[in-house]
Amino acid sequence: MTVKDQIFLYCLLLYENQEQQLVTLLPEERSKVIQKEAKRYDRFPKEVRMTLVSKLLGYVVQHVRNRNIERIHPSWIANALEKESHQVLSIVLARFSPEYRRRVLENFTKTHLLANAYIPPQASEAIFQIFTARFGTMSAPWGESQLSLLTLFLLKQEEMNTFLRHVGVREIARAFSVAGKNALTALVTRFPADQQEDFLNGIKSASGEGSEKQKLAAKRLSKIDLASMPMEEATLIVGATKLGACLKKDQATAIRSAQRLPHSLGMILLEAREEMEAEPEEEQELLSILRDLIQKKKIDQQHVDSLFSSVMRARPSGIN
Repeated sequence: MTVKDQIFLYCLLLYENQEQQLVTLLPEERSKVIQKEAKRYDRFPKEVRMTLVSKLLGYVVQHVRNRNIERIHPSWIANALEKESHQVLSIVLARFSPEYRRRVLENFTKTHLLANAYIPPQASEAIFQIFTARFGTMSAPWGESQLSLLTLFLLKQEEMNTFLRHVGVREIARAFSVAGKNALTALVTRFPADQQEDFLNGIKSASGEGSEKQKLAAKRLSKIDLASMPMEEATLIVGATKLGACLKKDQATAIRSAQRLPHSLGMILLEAREEMEAEPEEEQELLSILRDLIQKKKIDQQHVDSLFSSVMRARPSGIN
């Protein structure tokens, strides 16, 4: 269920006398989902149900308002704030932690003066909420309990880069798998030492694949100047391009993943989602890379698990 439907459901259960009348106003598909979910609460006595629903509603509202904005790469905030007035800039920056505020300011392209005019607290809160509403929420999703492509944005910044680089190395290897030995020898030496083995393994894996995958990989490389670009940068761009293509049917997840990256790289991901296609099995390939990085302890699984745990602890007991 979406957050919007969850809130509708809980309000519906609080005002149960109007339940049937309100549900009939919804599109048929949403109505069926909400009615099915509502029946799960029938087993609770009325007083228990009201208490439970009130707590759930309170949690969801808090979840929506607390968008975990500081999980967004600061370059996105800087890019948006530079288009705002000095007053808005000052109000928004004041709401951030000192460390995050410093990182946002580091991403400004020019110096800005901060405004000192008094703004009533309620007005400041409203301005901050309006500003942050333009970004996708970065909270750990309720109902998800493991790390997947849907929750990549929960990775630490350096881990997100590690994942994209591994994806990019494999994709570059696939695109060059039909190249001659001399070309491959020259290319492998351009990779950092810790990526060379990954590249060679990617060449071996791609040798048994069809030409369609190789053509698709080559298409994803066509927009970058691989000859002059550092391989660290190239692998990130190619990895973001492939991830964006694989998230073609999930705009919300694509936005959250993009926001975890520097603004320019995140925009590449979002543009790839619009322009690039993906093979059905490529999502499983990305998941396989993710699991491999976890197994090799290059991604901290416990960190992400702790985020899921905090969500589940906030959920009142008594319902699954």
